[in-house]
Amino acid sequence: MQNERVCPSCNENVENGAIYCGNCGYRLTAEPSVLEQGYKNSTAPVGSVSPLPSPAMAAPAGIPQYAVPLSYPHHKQHFAALALAFGTLGIVAAFIIPILGLVFGLTGLVLISLSFRISRGWLRAAALIVPILALLVGLGVWAKVNQDNKAAAPAGTSNGTAMISVSTPCYSLTFKEILNVNNTKGSCTLNAYNASTFASSSDVYKILAEKTTLVNSSNFVSISKPDVNTDITKNLPGFTITKSGSTLFAGSPAYFDQAYDSSTDISLIEEVVYHQSAASSDNYYDIIHVINGQSSGLGEIASSWQWNN
Repeated sequence: MQNERVCPSCNENVENGAIYCGNCGYRLTAEPSVLEQGYKNSTAPVGSVSPLPSPAMAAPAGIPQYAVPLSYPHHKQHFAALALAFGTLGIVAAFIIPILGLVFGLTGLVLISLSFRISRGWLRAAALIVPILALLVGLGVWAKVNQDNKAAAPAGTSNGTAMISVSTPCYSLTFKEILNVNNTKGSCTLNAYNASTFASSSDVYKILAEKTTLVNSSNFVSISKPDVNTDITKNLPGFTITKSGSTLFAGSPAYFDQAYDSSTDISLIEEVVYHQSAASSDNYYDIIHVINGQSSGLGEIASSWQWNN
């Protein structure tokens, strides 16, 4: 019959269009019919049928699905992991380059702030805590480095040592800023200056300590006054003495002359001090401070000066 065909399994005649052989049940079609597919969908377990794509995820007509970017909220879920990574790098970097640790820590905080509402569980907590730790470690190391830079180096170990505090057999003192100091070990004489060399500096101190038997407490002023005055007027042409007088320096008798050169805008003060110390045979100290401008003085080092008796 024209409306029948032979089953390839049992060789029985079956009608054209039949899905299964009525004799042996052999499937005669390669794909399920529309009705059969609908039946399977209607009886499939809950959750086994793929949901339709949301409008936000569906590709526009004519554009392939792989060309459509992920939605922005989904993309921000990765920010928490990045924040954790930046925070961890920041903690490590802070011990090497503190400023780099601060940058990484701040970047981590920005990233977690963008995804804080989306992230969940331990990742959100870690991504918030670790960048904060990176900031704290960076600030701590930075403060420690600055403190170490200001720490005093032993006086007299080498010439040109950068330091803020100095200790010699005769005295100890603290400068207002870190200066380069030339001081021979065991000597009370030193130079301190704010540039790479004494000659190129704009703020310098010179302390000359010596032993003399010509000076005592009764004749100190009568001897020191002409010495200081002659040193300035003869050896420093262009300087005019603006102030002079007897005073005390760290509790010891002293005499000073203050001078200024208007052509170079440089001022200086030279002060001689008489002090006998059991720690050293030096008893006569010539202290000079030279600086650009009209602000030379010895008050700042005098306030910290301690005699090593």
